[in-house]
Amino acid sequence: MKAARAQCDQVIASIFVNPSQFGVNEDLDKYPRTEDADLNLLSRENADVVFIPSVSEMYPSGMSLHLDKQVGTFVSVHGLSHQL
Repeated sequence: MKAARAQCDQVIASIFVNPSQFGVNEDLDKYPRTEDADLNLLSRENADVVFIPSVSEMYPSGMSLHLDKQVGTFVSVHGLSHQL
């Protein structure tokens, strides 16, 4: 945030727990969501705008947690992606 503020007239941040980053056996529902704390931090850092989209906003056609059923653009770093 400090670097962005030093280089930009406006600073925009987003808060989004992306379900597509969770594997089939990972528990998305138990992932901590700290929206109030995040908003307080962003306020203290003088963020101009905070975008907090819903899953339906980010995936209007829906999405599957099964990799073979997902559609869209993905980045795969050979070697590293498989380890993570």
